[in-house]
Amino acid sequence: MGTFRISGPICAAAAVLAVAAGVAAAGNANPEDWSPRLAVVSGEPPSQAAARMEPFRAALGEALRAEAEILVLKDAASQVEAIASGRANYAAISATAFALAQELCACLEALAVARASGGETAFREVLVARGDGPADIASLKGKRIAAARAGGFGGLDVAMAALTEAGVVEAPDAATILLVPSSEAAFARLASGEADAAVSWMPASAGSAGEGTKPALAGAIPGLRVIWRSVEIPHRLHAVRKDAPDAMKRRLREFLTGLYSAVPGAYDAIEPDFGGGFVAARQGQVEPLIGIVRALRGADGR
Repeated sequence: MGTFRISGPICAAAAVLAVAAGVAAAGNANPEDWSPRLAVVSGEPPSQAAARMEPFRAALGEALRAEAEILVLKDAASQVEAIASGRANYAAISATAFALAQELCACLEALAVARASGGETAFREVLVARGDGPADIASLKGKRIAAARAGGFGGLDVAMAALTEAGVVEAPDAATILLVPSSEAAFARLASGEADAAVSWMPASAGSAGEGTKPALAGAIPGLRVIWRSVEIPHRLHAVRKDAPDAMKRRLREFLTGLYSAVPGAYDAIEPDFGGGFVAARQGQVEPLIGIVRALRGADGR
């Protein structure tokens, strides 16, 4: 593989820019006229996902004194389109999809971010290698890199942006990208010697010796070390369109940051991965990712 092209969310979402540009701003509108239309991505059948998230929908509607709706979508491209066009006005969204939406329409405001049980609110994509393997990202030219297939713009794209910048995926001595079903499979390729490096992740505050990178598998790889780390990537964000009434933004942020202790069942229904509750988000947390998205779109000719 000599080059790497991003597709899916970027291509699909770019088509809605004209629509998004025509959605009028209404940040000071009457809060009573605003009701949450939440866009979420799920691999479950929509009816099943909606049933699972019903405790959250009910708690949300009660807290905001509004009729709440959940729009279940199949992928990040559909979610970005729904937000950019105004079909949805609220999203539980990955940080990378948030960055894409911001690059396309600058229409989202982050309110809260999910916290892990250990207190982390962000992670990093990493490239890991064996102790006798490549020492840094530049050393990956001509090597084999195992990475989990991504269903849309995400960690693999962040890692590929760094590899492209380092000249690792350019001909004639390009690295070979081995796409595998999961991070576990990528580590298995690394452990067996079929790959010289693997794309993985670690908590944002972890060190450089591989802690946090799938420890059950990492322990089987002698001298495992991290040879590249991405910028911090926040956990899943809850964000609204900027044209939401300011009063509703405040109510929604207060609802989210108090949800874990007030209605734990509703929290679990909307946030299955991070067990530490929501904390207030900062818009600046995603700025580095927006720069990466901009570079990727430019490199891909869009």
